[in-house]
Amino acid sequence: MKSELSDMFTNLETSENGKTLQFKINDLSTSVVNGLRRTILNDILNIGFGYEPEKTIKINKNTTALHDEFLAHRISLLPVMLKNWAEAPGQCEIDDYIFRLKVSQKSQESKNGHVTTDDFKVYHIVDGKENEILNDCFPKEYKYKNAILITRFPHRDSISQELDIECKLTKGTHAKHACFSPTVICVAYENEDKSHNFIVESMGIWQPNRLVSKGFDNLLYKCNHIITVLRNGEGSKYDGNYMAIDYTLKNESHTMGNMIQEWVYNHEFGKDSKGKNITHISYHEPHPLENSIIIRVVLKESKKKPITDFDEYKDKATNLLVNYVYSLKEHLEECSQNWLDLKHPEKITLLE
Repeated sequence: MKSELSDMFTNLETSENGKTLQFKINDLSTSVVNGLRRTILNDILNIGFGYEPEKTIKINKNTTALHDEFLAHRISLLPVMLKNWAEAPGQCEIDDYIFRLKVSQKSQESKNGHVTTDDFKVYHIVDGKENEILNDCFPKEYKYKNAILITRFPHRDSISQELDIECKLTKGTHAKHACFSPTVICVAYENEDKSHNFIVESMGIWQPNRLVSKGFDNLLYKCNHIITVLRNGEGSKYDGNYMAIDYTLKNESHTMGNMIQEWVYNHEFGKDSKGKNITHISYHEPHPLENSIIIRVVLKESKKKPITDFDEYKDKATNLLVNYVYSLKEHLEECSQNWLDLKHPEKITLLE
């Protein structure tokens, strides 16, 4: 099915099962498209069962052929969602929910020994009391509506096989662990006409259009955070043979570094300008295992009256960079609004 068209986002097509969304992005730089792709993959907050580093899966009894660590790891990768959390994350306390899986070979005989997500019983704790609620927390296969297979009890094995597992939810992003990934696929590639084809496939929890909206929200949050860091005095003198300012941005990566670099460069060295304010803008990661980037700025100075005072140089460079990040934020707000103006499904998740 196709949606109404807009200038920036066109040719929207949703798969029959609703999980995959394809569309064309026009007049948007590659760095912004790639930043959107990266933040959808890595930065969207999700909930799941923790295996590592947080362990929220407790195996009370396991007499199956699979060892505890194998089962716990498999369960941690199950996509799971609470409707209340999806609608209002700040008002839903995930610690108040318990998922229990208590089955035996005998109890599963009518299901050919299969143990699936349908066998979980979900409890909501209210005033210290556990109340069983509807288990509508896991996605199902589209065509036959089958639940996700966890394990099975082979007929050849002893009838004494049992599983007693208790799970609680935890929050995180894909950057923390793959169990929090909201997507199966999120790719973008450039066409000859400088447009981009964008494909996002949901894991089966979020509507794919919501993932795009959340991606823009994340980029806007990052812009606001960077502006705050810069205004709070971040910046140090480059330890080299020329004057430059290095801005260390913790908890940032290529996602924002590449966007800011290209945004500033295009405005300073584009068709209509030739480095009016700066002579250099770049970024790098100081170490691949450190979650931070360093943005370097070199101002364009008068040869007759160069800036010799470091504080003056830093203030000028910082104000310039803040203004550019702010203008990038305004551009992303426009992109986000263009996306929201399209006709999208009203439902938040694919579980409804």
